[in-house]
Amino acid sequence: MLSLGGLLFGASPAEALDVEQVRWGFDGRIVPGRFNVLSIELSNPTPLAFDDVVRLELRGGPGGRAGAPVVRQVYLGPFERSRWVQFYPWIHSEYDDWVLRWRGGAYDISQQRGERPPFANDDRPVAVLLHPPGRPPRRAGGLAVLPDDHFPPFATACDALDVVVLSHVPRWQEARQTALRDWLHAGGRLHLAADETGVPLEFPTELAELNRPESRFSVGRGTVVRHAEPLASLRSEEIRGSILAAESAAVPAAQEAEDGNVDDTLSWKAQQFNQGFSQNVFETLKLMTRPDHNWGLIYLMAFLYLGLVFPGFYLLGRRRLDYRMIYGGLIATVAVFSLGFAMIGRRGYGEATTVNSVAVARPLPGGWLDVTGWSNAFVTSGDEYLLRHGGAGVLYTTAQDYEPVQGAITNPPGARFLVDIPPYSDRTFHWRMKVQAAAPRLSLSERNPAGGRITIEVDGAFDQPQFQAFAMYQNSFCKVEQSLSRLIVHTSSGQLITSQAAETMSWTHDHYRYGYDSYRRRSVSESYHSIASPLVLHTLGFRDYEGLSRAAVPPDRVRVFLYLPMPPEFFIQNPTLGRQQGFVLYVSDVELNVQENETRTLNVEP
Repeated sequence: MLSLGGLLFGASPAEALDVEQVRWGFDGRIVPGRFNVLSIELSNPTPLAFDDVVRLELRGGPGGRAGAPVVRQVYLGPFERSRWVQFYPWIHSEYDDWVLRWRGGAYDISQQRGERPPFANDDRPVAVLLHPPGRPPRRAGGLAVLPDDHFPPFATACDALDVVVLSHVPRWQEARQTALRDWLHAGGRLHLAADETGVPLEFPTELAELNRPESRFSVGRGTVVRHAEPLASLRSEEIRGSILAAESAAVPAAQEAEDGNVDDTLSWKAQQFNQGFSQNVFETLKLMTRPDHNWGLIYLMAFLYLGLVFPGFYLLGRRRLDYRMIYGGLIATVAVFSLGFAMIGRRGYGEATTVNSVAVARPLPGGWLDVTGWSNAFVTSGDEYLLRHGGAGVLYTTAQDYEPVQGAITNPPGARFLVDIPPYSDRTFHWRMKVQAAAPRLSLSERNPAGGRITIEVDGAFDQPQFQAFAMYQNSFCKVEQSLSRLIVHTSSGQLITSQAAETMSWTHDHYRYGYDSYRRRSVSESYHSIASPLVLHTLGFRDYEGLSRAAVPPDRVRVFLYLPMPPEFFIQNPTLGRQQGFVLYVSDVELNVQENETRTLNVEP
């Protein structure tokens, strides 16, 4: 426990620390079920330097703490008045209570102003206007403003960000330039206004793809909108109208008709699906390593044990035998059966340390992948385990708000999760990272709008028996035929996103002990198969039913989901964890080269 204690409590005496400001997220709101940015301004009021560990803890559960604290080393010089420090906690709900602790001090973050930070729904996107440090914009038009040096240096911390507005070219180092580019490729929306003199923004080489002259264009899965006027020349309502209003995606007519009579039950299920998604994935992963005990032998031993204790020793006592023999026999019986139960209980899974994982991967430039994963580590030997991945911008969380975890999470750089796992138990955790690894390469082979069919070629290296494919076209999930390394998407026959969601969301309730016994009898491959459809639904990123109803794919592309065995690049870099296995849902958009005069045809349920 020495290494864990050093992370939690530091190695040297610490002096006083003051918290000057706290900023949640990008626009002051939090997004549950995501990693959020937490920016804290610290100062050192003493003549001694502060060089120690600070810990961000979630309150709740037994012992007053839940999950594992996020720790980082902080240095402030004597009388240093301002240093901003960022954490990237995973938010469970709007009711989370967070505390910042250091040696000899603490600060209650959640109640800093007597109220919790507001909760972001899909009624308004999380949008932020970035401005140069120390130069707030003259007019923001209701947009939240943020100094550009507070933008995270890696895109994995931007899960809770929808829209970025820029009216200047930030003087960023390569890390933040890459973070903005990756966030955009992953599906972000970027609005570019002219500078103060009315000249269009010109970006450096790392962001050169933003210099296209079109008023609207795509970058990966993201969208860039260019505005000819500088923000200072627009009135507040014009800024809101041209930027925020533009982010309200057009809802297809068929979807609007369905939304006119929203089922309250489905709306409630949408919220429950999002809030409990990680826990349901964890429960499925844990059931994969549940010991397959010899229950017949256990029950036989239990009845035999009870029979020996009573009436066995009771009857022996009635025969007036030496009490020392009675008590000695009772103690020996308890010891023998305790050892027997322990041995049988521990031998159910073959005594194998195993890690089971699922992940979602989206392509990024340069052969990188943006990965979101869930894992369960089952161990047979109790110890402190170092959980660390080989990617960049790695973030960890236990994604729970009820159980204190003996461990410590370190944010990047040097990201890791050091955790104490008892023998014959497991530890679940959620992670994000950017990693270089091979991914399926998709290309459009044939498109037949009249016949309602799209043919997509898949790299033959991914032609595997354990393979599932899904496809989204406009507002529907479509039927997909698999033929060797070719996928045929039938766009004329599909199921509306909301209808598919109504069926898939029932998966959420399968883990609350309804049908628990039948679920645990599934094989490992069947359990992995059961996660695929909910994982596809989770990628839509909706926060409530209204957001789900707008989750349509642009008409010039089809979104393909391939569910394949997990490659070694996604595994934890710790050989003591034994066998590692899992599945990855690769998400890619295939452009269709839609002609401008081509009519958009809505999918309908057959």
